[in-house]
Amino acid sequence: MSSIKTDITTTQKVDTDVETESQVNSMAGKDDGWFSMKKVIIIGVASIVSIATIALILYLTLPSSSEEYQKPTAQALIGVTKTTVAPSTSSTEGSQQTVAPVALVTSSNGSPTGSTENSQGVTESTVAPITRSTEDSQTKKLIFVQVLFRHGARAPGRLPKKYQKYFPRGGGELTDRGFNHSHLVGLFLKKRYVDSGFLNKSLVNHEMRWFSRQMSRVLSTASTIGSAMFRTPEQKYKTVGVVSRKDNDFLLTGGISKCKAKKKIIKKRCPGLLNKHSNSEIEALKCLDRKPKIFETFNVTDSDMYINMYRNNVPLPDNVLQHYKEIAAGYLEVRDFNNGVGDSELIQIRFGLIINKLLNDLTKAWESHLSNTTKRKFNAYSTQDWLIGGVLDAFSVLKYLQSILPKEEPNYSVMIVVELWEINGKPFVKFLYKPEEITEENHQLLDLTTRIPGCQGLEDCPLEVFNKCCDSHRLDLYTYLQKCRPKENHSKDSAEKDATYLDF
Repeated sequence: MSSIKTDITTTQKVDTDVETESQVNSMAGKDDGWFSMKKVIIIGVASIVSIATIALILYLTLPSSSEEYQKPTAQALIGVTKTTVAPSTSSTEGSQQTVAPVALVTSSNGSPTGSTENSQGVTESTVAPITRSTEDSQTKKLIFVQVLFRHGARAPGRLPKKYQKYFPRGGGELTDRGFNHSHLVGLFLKKRYVDSGFLNKSLVNHEMRWFSRQMSRVLSTASTIGSAMFRTPEQKYKTVGVVSRKDNDFLLTGGISKCKAKKKIIKKRCPGLLNKHSNSEIEALKCLDRKPKIFETFNVTDSDMYINMYRNNVPLPDNVLQHYKEIAAGYLEVRDFNNGVGDSELIQIRFGLIINKLLNDLTKAWESHLSNTTKRKFNAYSTQDWLIGGVLDAFSVLKYLQSILPKEEPNYSVMIVVELWEINGKPFVKFLYKPEEITEENHQLLDLTTRIPGCQGLEDCPLEVFNKCCDSHRLDLYTYLQKCRPKENHSKDSAEKDATYLDF
């Protein structure tokens, strides 16, 4: 109705204007001679002067269209809610960006780099993935990126009938929340690495490789994130190719299930875990030095169900809600024990291959850059909470994170980011982490670089130093096979041929 009224009013106004003009013309015809003409001339000149004056005022006071729509010359690519930008303010999609007390430097295209410290003493990264120059003539260029992310929100693996209505895709599958929040991770990576020009926006497959465990919720997460990175209104159907293996996936499954070295370690730690018919959570609880008291009231085997329902906002019994934090914290202890957290031998045998690959690929990327043969610029790993926890422990940052974050297993959609930079012709590494489930387009990452062994106090850690951080936790495939299957004949050549999935 409002639009109809507007049209009617406009029409009436037009008719009125025409009628008035007609009346003026009629009156002008009745006036006699020169006085009437003089009056018309004076009115015309006055109108022109008035219009010119108004135009001049508008020109001097209003911003030009280029000023209005031009991107800020120093807008951070990370950190909407706690952003660090140059001394000006701007808003992006309704989120106010404010000035932070940190010195920034911008590149030729206006992207900044810097870091701030939050209230918990954690450096929050605002490094933009573009070449830039600093005030002291340093040059910085992003060379290679590796990201490991947990799948999005999922249904509990064990799903009682009364809760099935909340999870129509079935137990263990991604929920709508999981798809939506995975999409947000993709939008963040898009802005950081695609919109910045680091990756070709056309989706060039040889620039990247996507790995996923062969599990539907993990595969769906990888596909959703990749699609969000590269789809545009004009190209709505682009998605990335994802590499996955059902058999011999040494990277993302914790290694060989029947590994002799692993069994030997577990036998010393908790023999009951080797029983085929035992429940790993119940057995681990028995072996903990200090058993969480909460499991005197609740069954440890129900913890996963409660945690996943709680995180998906499914109604839970009042007694569970009242004790949720205790359940989550107790379950974290059980999961960490099974994961090998704090046990270097078990961490090495479970996560040594993925750690070795992450470190080796940094070196290979730098060598390719030096030889001007760079093709691969981005590796993505879609995985699970226990692997994220194991990798963080291998890099010696898990204990610290657990001291500042809620006492529970890594949330949905958390992400590790490892970036290789060239600074003044030399290679440096940044180790970043996103602990939150919900991802802002300009999300602010925790910068953990200074907490990596050997990198203490170094905001940018030299590649050579970074590569030595985890020697006690990394394993090449040949050594791994010797430890796990000592009775089989292994050679380095055959191991390399079998490692095509691990290849850079």
